[in-house]
Amino acid sequence: MSRTVRLALFLAGAAVFGYLVARIGIGRLAADAAATGFMFVPIVLLYAVVYACSAFAWRLTMGDSSRPSYWRTYTISVAGGALNFLTPLINAGGEPYRIAALTPWLGRRRAAGSVILHRMLHSFAYVLVWFTAIVLAFALLPRDTSTVVLVVLSRCSCRRTAAGCWSACSTG
Repeated sequence: MSRTVRLALFLAGAAVFGYLVARIGIGRLAADAAATGFMFVPIVLLYAVVYACSAFAWRLTMGDSSRPSYWRTYTISVAGGALNFLTPLINAGGEPYRIAALTPWLGRRRAAGSVILHRMLHSFAYVLVWFTAIVLAFALLPRDTSTVVLVVLSRCSCRRTAAGCWSACSTG
């Protein structure tokens, strides 16, 4: 991506950011920040750790040949995550950006494969978290009918999701 295109995209992003700040209002943003208080720091630090672990895992999917540095991978991961949060309806805006950002190091095909593999592993991790939550729900929640029905339905949903992930992963 040329320097001119990057500058144009940065300016477009800054304009959208300015529009959003103007639309929400600086007063409301300041009031929300004040209501959050010092909890803002641990929230940002927690997300920094999550993105750091994600960038490390993502680098593992890139192979050992030419790949970006850890900090470049971290930066691409955070920027892609920000784009995912801004994309309406589904969180899919960051993946094309990640592929484009990795292309100079890996080539388009390997970059796409790395991003898809990382996203699938990320989704599989969510399934594992859901399974853990279901096991804890059986162990810790009271055994009334509605709770058991909800936990069993959740378990079935998780199994179906895991089967879909496994099927997509094994067929390529």
